[in-house]
Amino acid sequence: RTAQVTISSGSQSAVVSVAQKKGSGKFEGFTVSSVAFDDLASTGTGNITVPCKEAEYVLHIKTLDPKYTWKTEVVEGADFVSVPDNKEHRGSDYLTITVKANNTIDVRNAQLKIESELEGAFCTYLLNIAQESTHRNEDPIVNKEINW
Repeated sequence: RTAQVTISSGSQSAVVSVAQKKGSGKFEGFTVSSVAFDDLASTGTGNITVPCKEAEYVLHIKTLDPKYTWKTEVVEGADFVSVPDNKEHRGSDYLTITVKANNTIDVRNAQLKIESELEGAFCTYLLNIAQESTHRNEDPIVNKEINW
């Protein structure tokens, strides 16, 4: 961006040209920490593993300025991960994630995007969620008795 600034004193004046380099399109708008997972670091990407059981998990989104707004979107795995309060948040707030039970023998993966925008620049945090399969925690065979 460029601008011209005129500085005047009495009958004299001078014009100064100001040029601002282009930005990266990113800014450090918030950090993410977890109430449920102590090892979730605010590095811009987080990876967590959740058990196969249905549960709710709470993340703390801490903005660096209360004017920042942010919202979330499940970009992968929306069939088993949801954000019940899918609204725009302002400032620091808590975010609840609901994960449905995994009754399969396969690990399921999801990705949650938390994004803030300020004057055309974006701050994005991607949370990768891996959900354990049923066979890791319990026997998937419910009825163990076969009658002939």
